[in-house]
Amino acid sequence: MDPIRFQEVWRGYRGVPVLKGLDFAVPKGSITAFVGRNGSGKTTAIKCMLGLLRTERGLLYVLGRQVSNLDIETLQRIGYLSERPMLDQRWRVCQALELSRMLNPRWDEALEASLLDRLDLDPRFPIAALSLGQTRKLGLVIALAARPELLVLDEPAGNLDVVVRREFLDAVLELFRSEGMTVLLSTHLLNEAERIADRVVFLEGGRCQLDQNLDDLKDSVKALRIAPRNGAVLAAPQIEGTLLRRQAGREWLVTVQGFRQELVARLEGELNAFVEVRDLNLEDIFIACTLHAQEATP
Repeated sequence: MDPIRFQEVWRGYRGVPVLKGLDFAVPKGSITAFVGRNGSGKTTAIKCMLGLLRTERGLLYVLGRQVSNLDIETLQRIGYLSERPMLDQRWRVCQALELSRMLNPRWDEALEASLLDRLDLDPRFPIAALSLGQTRKLGLVIALAARPELLVLDEPAGNLDVVVRREFLDAVLELFRSEGMTVLLSTHLLNEAERIADRVVFLEGGRCQLDQNLDDLKDSVKALRIAPRNGAVLAAPQIEGTLLRRQAGREWLVTVQGFRQELVARLEGELNAFVEVRDLNLEDIFIACTLHAQEATP
């Protein structure tokens, strides 16, 4: 069974639905980027997954167990890092690590020492004096040194400078490669997600807009620049799978999903036009899918 499986999950606040039949899976051994605009339901989904919020309808499985029946042994196989780790400000770094060792039977002290050195964290330092980046680093050490089978990261690198973000995500990627754990990374930093993820889930309005292997997604979604021959005027091209379409002078710029190479020759013949195919990065694709979903919503 997949380490994470949402099946038509609903959850709301004060009668207002946030998750609206959310349905997707995270395959074992993947790094899945969990992306969506603010308010799309990402954090609510994660809290439901960890048992911090109850679902109203649907089924939700984590590491083979229904979330409603999670036991302590299963929870110990999950590492979780939120945007603001909850750490006692009265303690020093070493005290937080000591408590974590006691609570996690899978704790790896050698990995702890390696991560502290790599991330330049002094165990003697007071937690209250840590910067935001240092606090996140400590949270990452605690999450990773427990050697989880499933690592859940909720906006872990937000508001960090680019150097700290790179160190942070490289540490996750290195352990992922050596241990083969499963990672769910919720983030709005799509360029960072694209660098380490192999799968992507888009949320929009509490629903799964897209759930796909990242390489397959980038092969499928392309931008087409369609320019008429001989200065002719082109009507708006009707292309199956169109996400976005806009006119730029005499040209049309069209983003399509489900692209196939034979589409180019067909359009050139039908429209008497030149067609240029452009690759898109994850941010471009996300924007196109989000705007398309907005236009499709009544």
